[in-house]
Amino acid sequence: MWAIRRFRAAGTSSSGTVLIVVVASRLDQGARTLAASQGTDRVALLTCEDLSVPGWRHYVAAGGTSVAVIDGREVAVEEITGVVTCLPNVSELELLHIVPSDRAYVAAEMSAFLLSWLSALSCPVLNRPSPTCLSGPYWRPEQWARVASEVGMRVQPVHRRVALDEDFDAGVEIRRRHLPEARVGHAVELGRMRRGPQFQH
Repeated sequence: MWAIRRFRAAGTSSSGTVLIVVVASRLDQGARTLAASQGTDRVALLTCEDLSVPGWRHYVAAGGTSVAVIDGREVAVEEITGVVTCLPNVSELELLHIVPSDRAYVAAEMSAFLLSWLSALSCPVLNRPSPTCLSGPYWRPEQWARVASEVGMRVQPVHRRVALDEDFDAGVEIRRRHLPEARVGHAVELGRMRRGPQFQH
């Protein structure tokens, strides 16, 4: 909800409307609930199934009007006022509408396409993709803990214990303590430290 308010405060599209796109798994009930609660004319859900619908136009270089298919309807990219990505990558589990023998290939192609599309957007994107993750940095807990500590958040140590004894269950035990819930200001600062200002046109 904070992201929705932030995008609304950032302004409207060229037509004066607000359309926030949530890129998420088809199984992400939380994302569906969010979109439904705000109204599909204001918050739209983009899933991998939409990527299989005719109508997409994406221009890597300037010169054309890009169009996305979101929730089954064509939307000019310039009408999008903000994007939140909840999908780290496209997996074969998202592609039940694709024949099984083609799912691995299609998943890789869709991931590459979304990386290009998200990177090219001129509207604010809450968590711009990285080369290894569509929803931002693919960091280990230790990396998050270090950066969070640098911006003043209280964090708990992240512990790892590796056992070499063959009798030890599975040979490896990894024990992690998760970070406490971040404040909004700290979360924004984390994004800035990772890759500069996140809300830029």
